[in-house]
Amino acid sequence: MANSPLEPDVATTPFVSNAFGERYLHAVNRTAFASIGAQAVFQQHFGEKLRDEDSLNIIIGSDSGLLPEQMHRQGVPAGSRFLFIELPELLPRIQERLADLELDPRIKIVPPDSWYQHAHNFSLDSYVYIDRLRLLNSVGAADAFLPDYRLLYRRVKTELDTWTWALRGTLKSSTFIDCQLINAAWAQVPAIRLKDSFPNRTAILLGGGPSLDDILPWLKQHRRELAVFAVSRVCRRLQEEKITPDIVCTIDPTALSFDVSKEMLKFGDDVLLVSAYHASPPLLSQWCGRHVYLGERLPWPSDLNEANIPVTGPTVTNTALALAMEMGFNQVILGGVDLCFSAEGYSHAAGSNERIAGPALGHMGPQVITNSGHMAETSDALQQAVNDIARQAQAAQARGCQFINPAPNAARIPNVLHQSLDAIELTAPDEDTQDVLARYLPGNDAALRLGYYQRLDKEVAATERRVHKIAELAKEALHCNDGLFGRNGHPPDFKYKHKMDKIEKRLEKDFKGIADLVKHYGITPFLRVIRPDRDKEWTDAEIETTGRIYYEAYLEGTARFLETLKAIRQRLATRLAEESTAPDCLQLVADWAAANETGRVRVWTHQHPTQTAALAADATAALADAEARFRQLLESMDTAHMARCKTEAGLGNVPSKASWLYRHKDIASLQRLVSGLQQITTEDQAPRWLASGYLAELEGRPEDALDCYQNIAEGPALEDALRRITALSLGQTDYSSALLALECLGHLSASYLPQYAELLRLGGGAQEAADIYARYLEQVPDDVAAMLKLGQLYQEQGIEDGARWAFEYVLERSPQNHAALSLLNALNNVREQQA
Repeated sequence: MANSPLEPDVATTPFVSNAFGERYLHAVNRTAFASIGAQAVFQQHFGEKLRDEDSLNIIIGSDSGLLPEQMHRQGVPAGSRFLFIELPELLPRIQERLADLELDPRIKIVPPDSWYQHAHNFSLDSYVYIDRLRLLNSVGAADAFLPDYRLLYRRVKTELDTWTWALRGTLKSSTFIDCQLINAAWAQVPAIRLKDSFPNRTAILLGGGPSLDDILPWLKQHRRELAVFAVSRVCRRLQEEKITPDIVCTIDPTALSFDVSKEMLKFGDDVLLVSAYHASPPLLSQWCGRHVYLGERLPWPSDLNEANIPVTGPTVTNTALALAMEMGFNQVILGGVDLCFSAEGYSHAAGSNERIAGPALGHMGPQVITNSGHMAETSDALQQAVNDIARQAQAAQARGCQFINPAPNAARIPNVLHQSLDAIELTAPDEDTQDVLARYLPGNDAALRLGYYQRLDKEVAATERRVHKIAELAKEALHCNDGLFGRNGHPPDFKYKHKMDKIEKRLEKDFKGIADLVKHYGITPFLRVIRPDRDKEWTDAEIETTGRIYYEAYLEGTARFLETLKAIRQRLATRLAEESTAPDCLQLVADWAAANETGRVRVWTHQHPTQTAALAADATAALADAEARFRQLLESMDTAHMARCKTEAGLGNVPSKASWLYRHKDIASLQRLVSGLQQITTEDQAPRWLASGYLAELEGRPEDALDCYQNIAEGPALEDALRRITALSLGQTDYSSALLALECLGHLSASYLPQYAELLRLGGGAQEAADIYARYLEQVPDDVAAMLKLGQLYQEQGIEDGARWAFEYVLERSPQNHAALSLLNALNNVREQQA
């Protein structure tokens, strides 16, 4: 493999400037800022995200320092922070570039090893709680011309996800609490009712991995011997195969969870839904069949909270496995739990949005060994899942339960037995799975539903009264804070401090649990007074302001919490109206639409067949219209999740991945990448040619590599291809081809002009080389090394005045440059001798 003189040395390469005077490193941003200014580029890339208030933005890369500079100049939005994580080799250059700019203290640029501490200094926990934490790629990191940016994003995302999950497990986020309160109406039967219900039975858990399709035929043959668990996202695929699971599990609270799982709503009474207390509310409220919940019913201490099986995360697979163990199964078969990508680049099974969108060949992640012994790509999240399931499998073995994964191409998981389907021993159960579930779970009785709704409404009403009392105490504390600092028309009086202490003790004692929730709902104002320089001594004015904001936050928290409780009671009013002997169906349809649960029409008609049959014409028409709109929603493939899958499945990231694999001489991974690219039909073949060229070089086929690179005529891969053509041509002493490639590179970026000039000089074209250096220095006037070489060229050609000017120019910018001093002295000595 020929060594390239063109590999960017980001530690020394100079900044280039665009027409707007903005300086950036070509190795990082290439031509992103060449034609339009940075502000316009950032607007295209980020939209309005960077203007949002009360947000912690963790950004990979800094776009050569342009992005933090832009944020400083436009002003940091109230309550927001910006943490830029830069590659270690680039950080000194960026810090030097911004040395004259006293950055806003709410903007930090840090190396990868210390980002976590700086994030904590920026109150990471608080932003996680209010769901205002963002991990973003800068323009340069998204383009990933330096592939290490992609690895940095992976690393930070994994660490951030791990911390966020752990934090939410102890603190809960506002999204989790909101979902818990909305879902409380359906949290009627705790999952603990199913404990030890299936001793010595076999379950199969169906996940969304590529091997799902391989196990489905076997599942159909052995359906009666198996209790079938399915994660909610595979329901579409199961319906295509006419397979009805016994249990569907869902836990995620996001809108994307509804997008990928909505087909589960087509199942009926013969399927049990098991949900986390914080699962996506539209999935629960529109579910027609039986349902049990995991976790706590309410987020505050209450007699309505029953003992229950907790939610085991971080993924729904972990939840389903934990549930299977609690239910007493002694054997759990994993189907579609691959935890790695297929050789073709797919992460999910047929029928999924990810599969429809296409293979994620540009994905860069760690590698795992599979059950068959070969290596496969995975993601950091899936690799973490391998570790999590390994621990669960070990705990299962201690309880007499064995996990089995028959898929040869699934990731090898410690403590999980790999066994072929033919070798798995199954026994016919004495009782059908549905009969067992019916025996352990109560029926869906109208009287039970009505009684539960009434008890829950009474509990929420009592909590409303307690929150109103907290608001009164917060107002009293605000009055005391003013009195403590003499804001009531009287001198400062310390007695108010004692009153404030009593109020705080009462909040902690008499309103335990509720007061904490109020604080969480009012946490946003705190973010606006959290100081990055927290070690600095506080002034009396700052203490007074903080005390006032603390209790104003209490007031804001009570207001927000009361709004949430009011909305919950409105939903409960609709539930109670549904159980009326003479419901107003027109009003019900309107309420369902307002609450984003039009599919309640199916639930209501299913639970009230007699009333449905006796409805007036207008009510029947309204229900039919609601049913049609809900059916359209279920059938729609135009979802936010599908759009995201298509973005991730594009070939845009393939060049940077191929470059990284080439740099690390990973022939096996390049072979898999090229094989996957060869199976894709697309007009843009440049990524395939680039990867194929890299592979040919590593395999010792330089001529084939050149053929591949020369097939690339345009696009982002062109620059990479021209660089490799230059290197290969130099390695074969084909200087004319190298010059031609360098000339093309020089048109793409001025940063290649010094190499072009130097090759011209070596070939005897001193004047041409001098012209190229002069052209380069017009764009990069601070590159003293290039100016020194231009001076030497002038000296070689006998242009002494030009040489003297060049050497003096260097010394103006670098007075201690010994080479320039020596060359200038030599010129002066020659002049003196001639004189």
